[in-house]
Amino acid sequence: MTEAHGTAEADGAAYEYAVRVEDVPVLAGGPMVVVWSLHGTPGHIALGGSRAHNRVTGFSFAGAMDGADVPLTDPAADVVDLGGPMGLRPLSEAGLTVSLLVNQYLTVENLRTALPPGGNGVLGLRCHWDLVAGAEPVPLELTLQVPVRRDDDALADVVREHVDAVLRTEKPDEDALTRLAALRYPDTGRLVSAGGADPQRIAWVLASLPDPS
Repeated sequence: MTEAHGTAEADGAAYEYAVRVEDVPVLAGGPMVVVWSLHGTPGHIALGGSRAHNRVTGFSFAGAMDGADVPLTDPAADVVDLGGPMGLRPLSEAGLTVSLLVNQYLTVENLRTALPPGGNGVLGLRCHWDLVAGAEPVPLELTLQVPVRRDDDALADVVREHVDAVLRTEKPDEDALTRLAALRYPDTGRLVSAGGADPQRIAWVLASLPDPS
């Protein structure tokens, strides 16, 4: 089940919500994108951002691979949350969608060790959203069954594409850099250093990558 649905109430208003995972099967160690959608009484939904975590707040994920004891944890669990901007997103009659890169919230790169080369599996992914549509947050939670495949060559190609995107664009692409850093691919630093780009651009990218240790 790569899409799930639910209903909720907040301050007397009724909402329908859903969550789905894009681009299945997901490549083990590659980008995993989940999209929340919300429909209900038109108004505004509060969404915040964390400067320290570099992600949207109010969302979390938990996951386990069927038949494999592989820890999937919050990569920013030890980072102190210093807060960030809070804004209002309009909920129109067409609804509201929020796209999230799960890699920013969960160490999904560990799925590579849960599967043999060329292997396939199923990830149970619990998706949580503290919906702020009134005075108090309303917890929304749905679980997906996400097909996962391991293809190390395809993963290396994805990483190289992201490296090219951050090194060879006319202007620094911060969105591409965010995705590259979130993958936490062990060879990223070497690929960036050997990228043959402007030294200042290379230094900028290397400084934004997580500590490989």
